[in-house]
Amino acid sequence: MQNMSPKTRIAKKKKKMSSEASKRKKKPIPLPKQLEALQKQICLKMYGNDCYTCEAKNLQGKNCHLGHVPWPRSILATPCKYDLRFVRPQCMVCNVHHGGMGGAAALRMQSEGVDLDALWQENESLKGITYGDKWFKEQIPLYEAKLALMK
Repeated sequence: MQNMSPKTRIAKKKKKMSSEASKRKKKPIPLPKQLEALQKQICLKMYGNDCYTCEAKNLQGKNCHLGHVPWPRSILATPCKYDLRFVRPQCMVCNVHHGGMGGAAALRMQSEGVDLDALWQENESLKGITYGDKWFKEQIPLYEAKLALMK
């Protein structure tokens, strides 16, 4: 047998993980993501699959976003980010490329009788408070119950 240097050795093939092993390695879905998924389902049942800020109809897949209106998610307090009064279905163009179309959303919300000043005051009063896993664990069953009532 030839004397092979370490560089010329052939690497051993790695065994593929069985489907059971791959399932065990998956991490659980984070609580905020679970709550956001429920929020999106409820929002779509409440408002349908049409974009709230433009004329796009029957939004599906990656084009169907949960838009935080009329203010962006980045300035909302945690409870307001997951509050159904602050979200509407939006197409990707409105939500991503046009920055959420806050002005158009605000006008439509006001025409529907939403008190934007009260919503903003509520948001401001909740800022600075830390919301941990306990808060998310309390909200998830509430949203599941709300969704079950809508079906």
